[in-house]
Amino acid sequence: LDVIQPFCAQDLLQGPVRKTAKQAKHACKQRRSIVLIQGVRERLKHIFGSVYEAFVFFDNNGTNIIDRTEFRRGLMQLEIIDTLEVDPREFVEALMAEIDKGVRDGQIDCHEFINYFKWHPLGDMKQALIKLRAKRRHICTRAI
Repeated sequence: LDVIQPFCAQDLLQGPVRKTAKQAKHACKQRRSIVLIQGVRERLKHIFGSVYEAFVFFDNNGTNIIDRTEFRRGLMQLEIIDTLEVDPREFVEALMAEIDKGVRDGQIDCHEFINYFKWHPLGDMKQALIKLRAKRRHICTRAI
């Protein structure tokens, strides 16, 4: 029973097959990551009027690609990382890996970000981003 305590108890049994402590720890960590990621989506939804605004906030240089540094800085500016009891770099890496479904180049393009975090029906992405780029300063000021 001492081995069970650091892990999620429900992860030790999976039907008739018992999980090892290592498997249980991994499953618990995955479930915790999913909950944290859902929390990020809800926080972005609360802060921004649209997922397009959220993307423009993170894309500091206007390249339509968010790198690790931009993503980490954005999460820190929005005080999302500060409220989590996790290692910031580890969390950013896990979140980037979850979102970066395309070429897996360690960067998040606008399609990956918007499709992953969307919380509303999407219109013309290109037009929305063009309009919001002009309002970036206002979006950033309002968000922080």
